[in-house]
Amino acid sequence: GRRAPTEDLESPFDGEGPVTVLSATFPNGDRIGGAVRVARDSAAGGPFAPAEREALGQLAAAAGIAFRNVRNVAAKDRAPDLALVMEMSREIASTLDLDRVMQSVVNLAMKALPFDRGAIALYERGTCDIRAVAGAETVDPDDPELQDLAARAAWAAGIGESFYLSDRTEPASDAERTFLQIFSDDLAADGVASGLYIPLKDDEGVVGILVLESAKPDFASARQQELATILANQATVALRNAQLYNQVPLADALGALHARKEAF
Repeated sequence: GRRAPTEDLESPFDGEGPVTVLSATFPNGDRIGGAVRVARDSAAGGPFAPAEREALGQLAAAAGIAFRNVRNVAAKDRAPDLALVMEMSREIASTLDLDRVMQSVVNLAMKALPFDRGAIALYERGTCDIRAVAGAETVDPDDPELQDLAARAAWAAGIGESFYLSDRTEPASDAERTFLQIFSDDLAADGVASGLYIPLKDDEGVVGILVLESAKPDFASARQQELATILANQATVALRNAQLYNQVPLADALGALHARKEAF
């Protein structure tokens, strides 16, 4: 890293030569917490396009979330959790491939808390498309249990708020009671006693959902639920970045931008 005043980030640094510079900051409370800055040869690359500016803004948002998560966990003196949060940040930010991002998320979830089935799905127009299952290399869309899981995931994503079903036999909230009115038989048939359902949500809406279910009641402690929520927050930004990357023309150029980013 390199220290520099915020106002100098858009100008070439000493020794960079004739380059075009682009930067985006991220907050820390009511102050600037840091910035992501990229530079490329002016003659070879020219000015940054609007799509590239948007992509860098998304990367800065991801960096901001990771920064905030690390600070929050560190403030509570939880060294093992801090190490896991840092691993989450590295793994999720290491690729812009949508399927790799989703597989990383569910596999990392296994390190945060114990569960019997975990999956991550994309959410669109009231339906969920399960794209990765924890511990599995492929997803079988014809698996009846996965179809049941997709239906539960779609309902939970639709309400747009996280909720924890601590015990299928003793619902503790209105959301849980409504959920069980619809899915109690499916949960019993699939051997699910408790579950954690976390929509992947940002200012643009719900992009997907992380679902973790267990055959044991009350499988996740408050600390473990917090870690799962941190993972879901990071996953939301990573999925938006991956979707943006896949939608923007000249993806190779954006891939190069991603590879050359510098965080301050």
